[in-house]
Amino acid sequence: MTRRRWIRRWAIRGGVALLLCGGSVRGAFEWLDRAYPFPVETLEAAPASPMILARDGRTLISRVGRDEQWRRPVTLDEISPWLAEATIAVEDQRFLEHGGVDFLAVARAASQNAVGGRVVSGASTLSMQVCKMVEPRPRTLRSKVIEVFRAMQLERLYSKKEILELYLNLAPYGGNLRGAECGAQFHFGKHAADLSLEEAALLAGIPQSPTALHPARHLERALKRRDRVFDALEEQGCIGAIERRRAEATPLEVRRAPRFHRAEHFAAMALARRPGGGTTTLDLHRQVIAEEEVERLSLSLPRGADVAVVVIGLERGDLLALVGSADPSDPIDGQVNGATARRSPGSTLKPFVYAAAFEAGIADGATVVSDAPLDFGGWEPANFDDAFAGEVTVTEALRRSLNRPALRTARAAGLFRVLGVLDACGITLPASTARGSGLALVTGACEARLLDITNAYATLGRDGIYLPVRLFTDEAESVPVRVLRAETCEGLHAILDSEERVPGSDPHAPHFCWKTGTSSGHRDAWAVGHSGELAIGVWVGNFSGAGDRAFIGSEAAEPLLWRLFETLGH
Repeated sequence: MTRRRWIRRWAIRGGVALLLCGGSVRGAFEWLDRAYPFPVETLEAAPASPMILARDGRTLISRVGRDEQWRRPVTLDEISPWLAEATIAVEDQRFLEHGGVDFLAVARAASQNAVGGRVVSGASTLSMQVCKMVEPRPRTLRSKVIEVFRAMQLERLYSKKEILELYLNLAPYGGNLRGAECGAQFHFGKHAADLSLEEAALLAGIPQSPTALHPARHLERALKRRDRVFDALEEQGCIGAIERRRAEATPLEVRRAPRFHRAEHFAAMALARRPGGGTTTLDLHRQVIAEEEVERLSLSLPRGADVAVVVIGLERGDLLALVGSADPSDPIDGQVNGATARRSPGSTLKPFVYAAAFEAGIADGATVVSDAPLDFGGWEPANFDDAFAGEVTVTEALRRSLNRPALRTARAAGLFRVLGVLDACGITLPASTARGSGLALVTGACEARLLDITNAYATLGRDGIYLPVRLFTDEAESVPVRVLRAETCEGLHAILDSEERVPGSDPHAPHFCWKTGTSSGHRDAWAVGHSGELAIGVWVGNFSGAGDRAFIGSEAAEPLLWRLFETLGH
């Protein structure tokens, strides 16, 4: 359609609208407003870039949105007042006075364009720019007329503060950065609320030409544009000459876009649960300590060995730290999250076997159990040391991790009761476990996740109260569910308590309950426990499943568990 035909069509529509509304321009606008409503749904549908944050607000990982743009909308109160003032001063000086269209600016632009013989100034207000960003169109007279109409609609729907907020969240700040918050974080490494005058002035100038004024690529051009922003601020009386000179003299540190890669496996879990991102329960201080301790342990392990750690807060079930592998940058093993991988749990399930017997009332810590030979249809289970202990108490059997007493206890309590206790405490085993593993699950002949086992020990630490693991701070706190009697947990604590098991130990050493485990073939080494405040789980092994004589729970995993309780319990 030619420009002449398009103008004629809209002139006819406008004339019809005027006739229908009795010649009233206001009535004609209202008619057009109803006929062509403002696309509010499009304005509100801009996808935010998913960002996973630690509980203190620091970024763990970030991703572009569905439109391949970086976005992180914030309120106007979360943006530096300097950026708001600088934007208005350089983009739309009469923003607070006009109704969407600055007719003085239109007249000035028309004069400048006529004298220059080309488009020198477009006279676009912030409202018109918002509309253009919401509905991009070619730069034509037709597009400008539509922007004018949309801008007037926008002014009827939103306040000036809301329109300014929309602009600062939609404006391009170089590359695929959209919005002041992304611009501030990527160019200066800080939040939009923390921008100084000189930083805000530089940022305010970028939307005029985001590619040509990208500060990381064209700093000199960006600084020249910043000088124009300073001119506008000074002309408007927003700053004085002394303030300007001070800002110009302040060294400006422009950064390239930061790459956030903290707690990769935790962040990936959080992103999978909530693709839109959010603030998580992760305690970055504890996370860093856990990573450092894992790295230190890795130096003493066989080549190719890996380590995973889970730390859960007992009070609300918050996942405070998670290390999925010793080296997340490893192109193969680094992609595996050992905290959620299913591995043979060794003897870490034995406390729950005895919990089932305690719950059934058929045993307690003083109950005597036989460690004599057993034969299950050709399977003759043995202890780790291949010895027979004879008659032992439940306390001794659990502390020494004896297999045959645990198997006899599980058979007396009933396999399905044991499975019920495991499930109630959060250890979800494959549906085929009862049929495929039978009583052998007591010795680790099944697969479980470190995350689930650690949370089950957290349940013991709450005296039998189960809570699911929380990943986000705004998740509604779950209703506590009692799954074990407090007496059952107290009995297990008396057996597994570090002070009872290590008499004469340093009184200042951490006080906690724990259990180790070693899977068949030395494929997995485990140590899991709780201190009444934290539940911590450690796994050591090869993701390939290859065994190694070094993978013994008490030797490979337990020292790290002790160290973590020492360093993380503060």
